Amino acid sequence: MVAEPLPSWQVAAATLSVSSVLLYGIGRLVRARILVPKYTILHDIHVAGKPRNDGLIPGRAIVCGGSVSGLLAAAVCGDHFESVVVIEPEQWANEHGTDLPHQQEYRTLPDGHREPIVARTRIVQYNALHFFLTPVLMGLEALFPELDDELDKFGYTRRQVIIRSRMRGIPIPDPFDEGDPNAPKSLTITREHYETLVRRLLVRSRKNITFVTGTVTGFIRQAGAPALTGVSISTREPELRKQNLDGRFIVDATGRQQISYDKCLRQANFDFPPSIRIEYDPHVVYSQSVRTIPAQYHATLNAIIPHGFVPGVIYSHTPDWKTPEQRAIWVVLYQGSQLIICMGAWGVDLPLHTITEVRPYVTSLYGAEHIPTWFLELLDWLEAHDDEFSPWSKVIKPGPLNWIQYQNVDETNGTLPNNWVAVGDAVMRLNPVYGQGCSKANVDAITLDAVLRAIPSNSFEAANVSRSFFEAEGPRVAGAWDGTKSSDYGFKSTNAADGETLDKDKFGREFGHAIQKAGMKHRDVQLAFLHVVMFLAPATDFFSPWVLGKVLFDQLLG
Repeated sequence: MVAEPLPSWQVAAATLSVSSVLLYGIGRLVRARILVPKYTILHDIHVAGKPRNDGLIPGRAIVCGGSVSGLLAAAVCGDHFESVVVIEPEQWANEHGTDLPHQQEYRTLPDGHREPIVARTRIVQYNALHFFLTPVLMGLEALFPELDDELDKFGYTRRQVIIRSRMRGIPIPDPFDEGDPNAPKSLTITREHYETLVRRLLVRSRKNITFVTGTVTGFIRQAGAPALTGVSISTREPELRKQNLDGRFIVDATGRQQISYDKCLRQANFDFPPSIRIEYDPHVVYSQSVRTIPAQYHATLNAIIPHGFVPGVIYSHTPDWKTPEQRAIWVVLYQGSQLIICMGAWGVDLPLHTITEVRPYVTSLYGAEHIPTWFLELLDWLEAHDDEFSPWSKVIKPGPLNWIQYQNVDETNGTLPNNWVAVGDAVMRLNPVYGQGCSKANVDAITLDAVLRAIPSNSFEAANVSRSFFEAEGPRVAGAWDGTKSSDYGFKSTNAADGETLDKDKFGREFGHAIQKAGMKHRDVQLAFLHVVMFLAPATDFFSPWVLGKVLFDQLLG
């Protein structure tokens, strides 16, 4: 017998089903084998902190700058080089940077408000609001096996990352329920405590690292050589007033000073087009009011706040660039019961200091009709008791933001030393209101570890570490730069980068807005958004069928 042929619609349906399954499988394979390794640190982080297979690279690595990005880079270099020197300009950091101050000192400003006296005078945001995303914890866990011991000493615990975002005052549900064991985690500690924790871990775990108090004044290069041979430094100690320090590998972690771009590379006769630094100014300013809440009041605040008086984000209300609003507020509780109320704005001056000024500010925000009653009750309670908490305040203006795109330097337009890299703010300054800077520093550190790990110890001279690093690092941090810059361009007070207008990447801004809007209804869309923002997934995840389909469907429905 001859079987009757299937109807054409059945053949088409079967073909479509098989094709869909194949495309889905190919897509997952491409994501796992190509996209995730290229755009995230998820593959590299599993070997970070492990001993090299072929022994340490002979010679000394020099890290210029001893703040967070410099300390993380020093940990990586300590795993790959025989010795490491960290050059830190502030003597306090080297002498007392492993201890938290037992009592904070303050000064009274002419307007009568209190401001803390900060020992780290070069770090503008040393005691400013920080929100540490998951890569911060991932980096510490990979590089420092002693992490748990140090966390116990300080009384810190890992906490679930809960953003509590609001768009136009309307809440965007977090993709994980509170207490979900699969939810990403991080630390809810102050910026000051975080740097102290990293420095303690570094001193404890890497005995081949030394610290020098001084300022790097230049790079040293033999005429025509492709590599640097060391750095010139000046110190306060008379016997070390000025000296040259030999080094086989140089890391610029000088933060906003960006000494490589601004002077040191050109002084060493390396050349590159100035246009590789893309810079714009969103004119961001934020004013924070800080108080420590005594333990006897925690039960009262637990009763006021529906999700409890627990470390993490208490409340956030951020602007939608499609509205006239350019102001925001974040309320965060750190471990140690320090409560920060931070008001931020694009192009608006915010000289707000007291809790009395906060309530009218909040109720004037766009979308104020959606503010929950409990939050206003919280503000009222704080105002009634604030004299007991001795609050202090500070106004911070981060200034212009930039990305020095060293990955675009090649033989056709310039030269870079092959044994040098720049990390952290020394290569990219992100808008701090998005909370990605310290995560980006960890991405840099893990990327540097992977690059050094791929170089045999006896072949370091032949390697171009600079090119390998920036080619790997660029795609991993580009999404953070493009996303935040595009968002900032939505505010008319932003000064665009040279050669650009605020209309640049308008499609990306519209698409990002549509994703956030869809995230209000669909947890998987919000999950994709959260993972991309936290450097845990490639931005191509936004174009997966289950995300893109929901975004487009919501757009069609208006």
